[in-house]
Amino acid sequence: MDLDYLLDEVMDSIIPLDWQAVIDSPLPLKVVVSSLTTLRSETLQDFRGRADLVECLKATANVPEIVGPPRQHRGHSLVDAAVFEPLPVKAALRDGCTHVLALCSRPLSAGPAWGKYITRTLHNAIKYWVLSPPYMQEAWRVEPLRNTHQGQPLDDVLLELLRQGRAMELDAALDGCSSTRTAELEPANDGALLAAGSLMGGHVYPLIPGPAAEFPPICTNVQALQLGRQEGYSCAHQLMAAVEALQQA
Repeated sequence: MDLDYLLDEVMDSIIPLDWQAVIDSPLPLKVVVSSLTTLRSETLQDFRGRADLVECLKATANVPEIVGPPRQHRGHSLVDAAVFEPLPVKAALRDGCTHVLALCSRPLSAGPAWGKYITRTLHNAIKYWVLSPPYMQEAWRVEPLRNTHQGQPLDDVLLELLRQGRAMELDAALDGCSSTRTAELEPANDGALLAAGSLMGGHVYPLIPGPAAEFPPICTNVQALQLGRQEGYSCAHQLMAAVEALQQA
């Protein structure tokens, strides 16, 4: 995976990004990364220029071993944000956000519990056997504490938010923005239910993409990636359109 090519070539020459417009935007971009220095997720902002912004973007996608060694930037040793926070809900709340729209990277599974167990086992095998150079040992030791909320996987917490109707209040007006329906979900997890209750103070609303976003993290099929991107965009766009309609009512 060549991030230098993506950010220095594609986003600079092939499909140019107006870097200065991003830096000067009144809606500030905040980039979440995993710091091996502090062993937690960190939020990078207030970019000093194009070079600083590019380096922050390279750091947030710096998958251990697959992309390369940690990137040294802003006094931190940085790797992919997903190490400590695959879905940066807690980073947003720490940053002072009162309302968080959490776009999940793939549809929530409505399959049997053993299916989820197998998936998580494979995920852990890849993490500990493939993405585990010496510099990641301490990070993987504390990672279970960072990727959970009150001891519950964040995916389960978001599932409980859906089940309680917190995300479904607006979803009812979106006509299929979420492909997941409460009748398809597995039985309630009491621990996740309590954890979800504590997140509600931050008004966290999960957005669940449809089947088009269901592909593996290392997918290289261009058509599948484009469909998944459009699925996520449509999901968020429909939600914001519904919010605007409610405000004008």
